[in-house]
Order: sequence, then C-alpha cells, then structure tokens
Amino acid sequence: MKPFGNLLWVIDNSTPDNLKALNSSGKVVKSYSIPDYINDFFINDTVIFCVSSNGIEIYELYDDGHKKQLPIDYSLVFESENSYSRLYKYSCRYGECLYFDMDSDNYANSYFAVDSKNQNIISSNGRINLLLFETDRIVYTESLFQLRKLYEYSFVNNTENCHIADVADYTQGFFEKTPYFADEKYIVSVAQITTSRSIARDGGPAATTCKMSNHKSDCLYIINTDNCTKSLQYSTSTFERIIYADSKKAITYYNGKYLTYSLDDWSVIDSQAAVEIQNRGSYTFEACGDYIFIFDMNSDELLNKISVVNYSKRNK
Repeated sequence: MKPFGNLLWVIDNSTPDNLKALNSSGKVVKSYSIPDYINDFFINDTVIFCVSSNGIEIYELYDDGHKKQLPIDYSLVFESENSYSRLYKYSCRYGECLYFDMDSDNYANSYFAVDSKNQNIISSNGRINLLLFETDRIVYTESLFQLRKLYEYSFVNNTENCHIADVADYTQGFFEKTPYFADEKYIVSVAQITTSRSIARDGGPAATTCKMSNHKSDCLYIINTDNCTKSLQYSTSTFERIIYADSKKAITYYNGKYLTYSLDDWSVIDSQAAVEIQNRGSYTFEACGDYIFIFDMNSDELLNKISVVNYSKRNK
C-alpha cells in the first residue's frame, strides 16, 4: 500500500483490476487494471508512474476506470566520462524521467521517475543510485554499496563534478530507499553495520536487508549539498531501526517504542508506544505528508499511522 493524496493505493495481482484506491474507511473507491510486472509506483494527480522490467511506464488514469499509456520520449543530455554512462531525460507536466544507459554489459541500466513536486522518487535496480533531484542539477552515486564518491551533474552548465564525501568506509551498504530525505541543503541517507563478516568487503544480501538477525547499528548520514564532502553521522543502538528521517529529526523503532531524535545533537525529543509491533513480525513503513503509515508486510493491513510533526520533550 502507498498513500497519495487522501487515498491509499495498493496493487493486488489476485484480481483483474489490480490497482485499487481506498479511502480512510478502507472502502475501494477506484480500481484499474495495470500490468502485473509493476515493481513500484507513485501517483501524481491523474497519472501513475511505474517501475517495470522495461524501465519507467506512465499511465493516465480516468474516473471511469480505464487507463491510457503515455509515451516517454527520452532525449540525450549528457555523456559522462567518469561513470561511463549516458544520461537521458524526459519531462512532462506530471514529473521527470531519467535514464542512465551504462556503457558496459556488467552494469544494469538505471531508470528513475520524480514527480513534479520532487516529493516522490522511484527507481529500477540498476547501477546508479539517485540521491538528489533538482530542476538544475542531480547528485548520484555509482553503487548502492558506497556513498563516498558523489557525482554532481548540472543541467544548466552540462558539467559533471565528483566529490569525496566524509563517510565511514566500514558502512556495509545503503538501503534501497536511499535517500530518506533530500532538499536544496541536505541529503539524508541511512545504512547499517552488521555482524556478518561475509559482507564486510563489498556488500551483499545482508547489507541492505531489513532483517535484524545480523544487525549491529543503523547509520544516518547528513550530507551538505553545498559542499558534498561534508557530513554528520549518527548511529543507533543494536536492533534499533531508523524508519524515517528529514533535515531536522529521525524516527526509530526500538524496544517497543517509536523514538524521535533531534539531528542537532541526536537527543531523544519524543517517545511513543509501538503496540502494533510484535516479535518475529514483518512490517513496512511508508512516509507520506505528515504521517508514517505502518503496514503488516504479510497481509498489507494498515496497522497504525504516527505523526512526524507533533512531538514534545515532555513525552520523553
């Protein structure tokens, strides 16, 4: 499930109309038939952007339940000498699409879509990891498993610069949802350190997994976009998972509670019970607007929503 606007959207491939929109009462108010190979998506107004095995697909959604696929006409904007890739771009009123064509059979091509308000980013599982998208520039890395070498491309000057960020070498892979937050000032990304020695060199299945069996700590990095070499770093306790972050605070789940930290000094400024989280359960956390929505990973049931805005030191 994913919240967009006032509706929760879910893909349920057990029915022909597999894309459904639910209101706050859980009633299906819209439904559409989309290809069952869709891996991720976001909704912007009347349009859905989807990630598939073919890259990005866009569909116009009509109130009567039918859809129309919109063509994507990429244009070459830059050929990189540093990352051995060609960057293509497509723009429309609903958002932007980027396509990195890797000049090597060893690396998968990368596709991205960003909505017109730069609030949602979806991507294919390619070589490139997009960290920041702005009208005039992007910041990205070549690999999900390292965040030290950052490339900055300017759409205005058609130039690419490489920055070496102050990020610990021992961090074992950044999560696929990296970045957690990005704006004109900061990129906030989350990785983890594990106790599994088999992934200590160059990443692996446990490096980005959400399973906690080999967890040692989560690591939050705040990178200054004016100077990509500067960063702040904070670490959680063992078995404490970061579920949300922005430029001012981070929210974690730890020992039956949701804890809110100030990014000024990593002090706890709020605490609330997480009664819906059970031992050995599997959960997903989706941030949208002022809330984090907590879903049961197995049933897709919405279990709770918590505010990312209202917090107070008196709740500590």
